[in-house]
Order: sequence, then structure tokens, then C-alpha cells
Amino acid sequence: MAWHPGANTPAEELILFAFIGSRHDLLAHLPRQSMSSIVEVGVCQGINAQWLLDHLQPDVLCLVDPWQAYATADTPFYYLDGPEVERFVEDYLGGPSDQQSTFDRLYEKTRDRFANDTRVIIHRKSSRQVAAQMDDKTQDLIYIDGDHSYEAVIDDLFRWESKLKDGGYLVLNDHVMNPSGSAKYGVVQAVGTFLRNRPEYHPIALNLSNYGDLIIGKKTGNHSALLTALVQSNKIVEIPDAILSNFHRRKSGDLSWLSFC
Repeated sequence: MAWHPGANTPAEELILFAFIGSRHDLLAHLPRQSMSSIVEVGVCQGINAQWLLDHLQPDVLCLVDPWQAYATADTPFYYLDGPEVERFVEDYLGGPSDQQSTFDRLYEKTRDRFANDTRVIIHRKSSRQVAAQMDDKTQDLIYIDGDHSYEAVIDDLFRWESKLKDGGYLVLNDHVMNPSGSAKYGVVQAVGTFLRNRPEYHPIALNLSNYGDLIIGKKTGNHSALLTALVQSNKIVEIPDAILSNFHRRKSGDLSWLSFC
């Protein structure tokens, strides 16, 4: 019997939806009443953290970021897509990615943004350090948006998944391969490895954009509230799980688009 709105979601009936809309449009369908404790790994200047706080209204939002500059030799993944992307990113960061002063300013912006909100806890530490200090099965949502290299994403997934409650969600930012196909940008590959090694998890929904968000949940969790909300939005298409590994961004001149091919 296929899953239908209002039904429970046993493991054998979980399906994967492609959502037609922005990442925040997708995340807005998460059950707000179940989002009491949220972690964001990779914060930058706190823009997405502010959205999580305003729209999901957790009791506690834990922000994790070392705000550490890239080593000059460790070129960030997005620079491989051309100088125009490098300029865009440096405009967004407010300075070069290999200068510590750039990241100190980003930290200060985040600190000032949440200075008067007691729900927000800021850790200027590595993802590994904070994960090691946090109790298991305490988080409703863990949003992973740190270093996008294969090795870093794998490390985040395996270190943080035990912190998730049974009905909670992992969200992976930028679940797509960049045009260069470089391993420096390895979110898709890391998710594939994680799901093969943790079969108790299942991909639930991915929004269709050049750099989409992927929601993953435990098969033992009851995800009927999320699935019902997605179906009732009339903005979803069911897709096979196997297509996840084919998500990539294609380019032609100044144009880019999401491709499954």
C-alpha cells in the first residue's frame, strides 16, 4: 500500500519528493511544533540562521562555525567555476576567503545579530569539537552548511547523525555537483556514501534549484506531517532515490540550470 496524506510512514513506504520552489519554501513545510532544538553547522553571517529562528521558532538554536579563513592553497570549491563566481563569493563574504579579517567580521556580524536573543548559542569552534560535547538524540533539526568538500561533509554527517532525535531531520545545503565535478565540492557524493553506510536513513525531499537543500530522516521516524504538508502544497514530484546521485549544475555562458542527465 502506498503512503497517503495522514498515514504513518513505515520504512518500506517512504518516498522521495522533488519540491518546486526555493530551499526556504521547502523548509517551511517542516513541522514547526517539533522543531524545539536546532543546530546549524556553517553559519557565515547568520542569514540562514535568522530564517530558521524566525520561521521554525526553536527554543534553542545552536550555531557552529570556526569562522576560520581558508588556506591560500586550499581553494574553495566554488572558485573552480570561474572568476565571476569567485567575485560573487568574495562580495558575499565581504573580503577574500584566505584573509582571517574577512571571517572575523562575519563572526562579529553574527554575534551582533543575535546579541539580544537568549535562544541562540554561538560556538566559535570546529564542527568536530561541538559535536563531541553534545548529547545524543537531542536535536530536532541539524542543518549542515559548512565545508562542502567530500571529506568534510562525510565527517559532519557521521559525527552529527547520532545527535538527531528519531523523528528529526538532517538537512544538507547545496546538494548538487558543480560544473567542474571537483571532489572539492562533494555534497552529493558524501550523501551517497552516508546513505549506503546508514541504511536506517532515507532521503525525503529536495528542492529544485541550482543549489538545493536535501532533507533526510530516519526510517523509524513518523514523517507524516512533513509529507502531508508537501503533498498539499501541490509543488512536488515523486522521483526515484537513485536519481539523487545525478543531481548536478550545468552551465552555458552566463546561464546555469539543474540537470539530472
